[in-house]
Amino acid sequence: MAAYVNRTISMMAGDGPHNVATLNNGNVRVNMPNVDSPLQIFVRAKKKINDIFIEIDDYVKDAVTFMHAVSGENKIASAQDVANIEAYVSKVQAIREVLKRDHMKVAFFGRTSNGKSTVINAMLHDKILPSGIGHTTNCFLQVEGV
Repeated sequence: MAAYVNRTISMMAGDGPHNVATLNNGNVRVNMPNVDSPLQIFVRAKKKINDIFIEIDDYVKDAVTFMHAVSGENKIASAQDVANIEAYVSKVQAIREVLKRDHMKVAFFGRTSNGKSTVINAMLHDKILPSGIGHTTNCFLQVEGV
């Protein structure tokens, strides 16, 4: 039976164990070579996408208001047209709820020694997971970036 290991690694703040060095005088120095790590790029892109969907939400709500006005005054839009536009409000809000989530789960699976840990290390631009020939990882892992 495989063991479950929870590893929390702070890729955003740069304070993971791979970024800390102890100097001869006892002081601790934090190295920050991954200022633009893939996780940081992902977080910035996710924020931009969230900002775009905030604007889309405003536009859809404006469109609903407009459709109500148009359907009431001159009967230009039917009740079905208004209902179709109103349905977009809940769809956009559902997308925004997904974007608000702090965690995203991605699963890697495959046969022994097929390079799963190597691929994850390459994606993170850092040797986070053990990799090698044979049963190296040999358990379920959860890697979190803060």
